[in-house]
Amino acid sequence: MDHRQRQGHAHLRILRRIAFNLLALFRGRTQRSEDKRLTPWATLLRWFFIALVSATLLQVDGLRSRNAAAAIR
Repeated sequence: MDHRQRQGHAHLRILRRIAFNLLALFRGRTQRSEDKRLTPWATLLRWFFIALVSATLLQVDGLRSRNAAAAIR
């Protein structure tokens, strides 16, 4: 495995960690009832996958764009 592949694997691991941290925050803040807190992680991931792949242009058209440079400050 060359340097670029190793670096790509490291980036992928970081992105996965960020995604799971965001899911944990979502679960902790919005899934407050006992039943919802018991929702398996696989189900939460499936819900997000379905939401992301089924979103239409009309649904995401009004979302504000983020300036990456401003987010770093």
